[in-house]
Amino acid sequence: MNANSRSALGEHAPSVARLLLATIPLLWVAQVVLADASGTIVYTKRFDDDNVVLEVDWNYVRAAPSLTFGTPRVIWTGAGAPGGMAGSDGLFYNPAGELVVGNHEASSLWKFDPTQTNAVIDGPATDALAFHLLLHPNEEDFLATSAFGQITCGDVACFGVYDHTPLDASTICAAPLESATQDLLQPVTFIADENLNLFAIFSDGRDCAGCPEDSGIQFGGGGFASFDLANTTSSNCSGAMQMTRLIPQEISAAHSVSWDPFLSNANASGDPHSDFILFANSRVSHVRVDDPGTPGASAQVVSTVDMSTEGICASLLPGGTNEFDQGAVTGEGIALVGDEVSGYVALIDYSQSANGTILDPQNTVCLTALLATGIDDIGPLTGLGALHFYGTPFDINAGHAGAWYNPVTSGQGQFVDIEPASKFMFISWFTYTEADDPDAFEQHWFTAQGNYSGNRANLDLFETLGGQFDDPQAVATNKVGEVAIKFDDCGQGHLSYHFTGSGLQGGFPMQRVIPGSGDVCEDLNGQAAQAVDINAGMDGSWFDPTTSGQGFFIDAYPSPGGDFIFVSWFTYGDDTASGQRWLTAQGAFAGSVAEIDVFETTGGSFDAPTPTNTVPVGTLSIDFEDCNNAQLSYNLTDDGAQGDIDLTRVIPAAGALCEELAAAR
Repeated sequence: MNANSRSALGEHAPSVARLLLATIPLLWVAQVVLADASGTIVYTKRFDDDNVVLEVDWNYVRAAPSLTFGTPRVIWTGAGAPGGMAGSDGLFYNPAGELVVGNHEASSLWKFDPTQTNAVIDGPATDALAFHLLLHPNEEDFLATSAFGQITCGDVACFGVYDHTPLDASTICAAPLESATQDLLQPVTFIADENLNLFAIFSDGRDCAGCPEDSGIQFGGGGFASFDLANTTSSNCSGAMQMTRLIPQEISAAHSVSWDPFLSNANASGDPHSDFILFANSRVSHVRVDDPGTPGASAQVVSTVDMSTEGICASLLPGGTNEFDQGAVTGEGIALVGDEVSGYVALIDYSQSANGTILDPQNTVCLTALLATGIDDIGPLTGLGALHFYGTPFDINAGHAGAWYNPVTSGQGQFVDIEPASKFMFISWFTYTEADDPDAFEQHWFTAQGNYSGNRANLDLFETLGGQFDDPQAVATNKVGEVAIKFDDCGQGHLSYHFTGSGLQGGFPMQRVIPGSGDVCEDLNGQAAQAVDINAGMDGSWFDPTTSGQGFFIDAYPSPGGDFIFVSWFTYGDDTASGQRWLTAQGAFAGSVAEIDVFETTGGSFDAPTPTNTVPVGTLSIDFEDCNNAQLSYNLTDDGAQGDIDLTRVIPAAGALCEELAAAR
């Protein structure tokens, strides 16, 4: 293998990983299909002057299909807005859990504590674009559109970028011309997928009375486009922005859109794609984007339910003209969409659809229920701007340490080590070179490190090359990109990556390699911990200082059902020209000693579900002297290599949890 080839990290216990692959999708499908659904939505009312921002609980029963709403709770009565101009439109949650609202009628922006009524945190910011809002991917700013951009900005399409901490800095940017046709298109709604690739609905399909005919903005039709902000922020409009129409045909009256993790997961997992539900004048469409975030991205309307004509919905709609065009999805195969004319909300349940889309009348349920006349926007329930997108209330703790992986790319994975005192995180990532690399399908690994806050960590990504197996050969470590990790709870997370040199970027979900090994994470949130000689506090990164640039990650799971330990070993081939190598080991432990088998996994490709081959290559034993020191002995029978390694912590203070658990015995 070429020592200078591209990199990655990974492997995980093959038997455990295959078990997860075999069982988790079945359990997930059962939950989605069989369970009733409920939740809370936050919504605005545009044409009222009081009680204009509210939240309400909803409940959906599947057995005898019914949709009901509880009693709405008022978040903002409209107090402080100019008389007769309290009507509101777009809204989203920021990472602090505050609710940012566009007071569209008064062209103002407000920020509220959503747990109280009229609890204004900031605002109004006046003379603002306040139609549809979305949190900026940088999470410090947000994007805002105007219903009719040329009224605000003259004969150009435009959008606003505002700072939400506080509502002060702002800039109005001219939207870029469509990259292929140079058409002038007005962004109406922005949306981002899980990996923060940005898209836009342009135009809203309504007539623009009084607008100049030569404005050039295509109000008569709608469409869906990718939107590259470049480095546009609340203080800078980048000249490098790009807007590329992805769907050739017009999407008439396109108005709002939600990123849908349910459809993204239901479709072919090996094919990079993002899925959205688009709402347009009582039509609900499934839009799929292939290769999002790349120059070759393309999109299609997979299917559409026209609520006004489709039998499953039409008979349930209120009479008169309906405009079900502002909605949100739950991420569990359910869409909720409101009609500001009648005040009804429709629920479309496509979770049991046989073909993984929304158009399957035999397996789709449509229900309606009256909520509130004048209902306009429903706050996002998935992705950027959704409250749960920012994770659970508890912070990252030492219990998040251990082995993680993405079941779709079995044979690759990550080890996480955490030092809570300084909020420092260290990660090793074992993977392979890319399929189009000159040395494709070769083992490779990276490391990442940096500080974390709350449930998120933004880390620098490094590649280390030039080493030799179990030898103090000097190595070279260089930064090659960035990694961002968000933990949803003690057992689920998401990793996003960006390689600065090649521009390669993407992301994937993470879960525990060892099911149940999040117990210590839960313990640190108030439950009593149990410990044995080897305890979960031994999790983390270890190395021999004489061979710096190589090391081990350990994940130990003491369990009444059988104590289990998993180890990854990041090293190199037997000479400096042979490049990176990684091994894994797993098995039972007793007391302070683990004697386990060593495996090598080969044949994979970077962040891709390429089949891999795992074979045993030897044995190793680890004897822990205390919480910070251990002796490792190895015998790699295939290589004819054996030896001893003195181990100590990469992060010295990370032994504190181990000592705490040992003292609790």
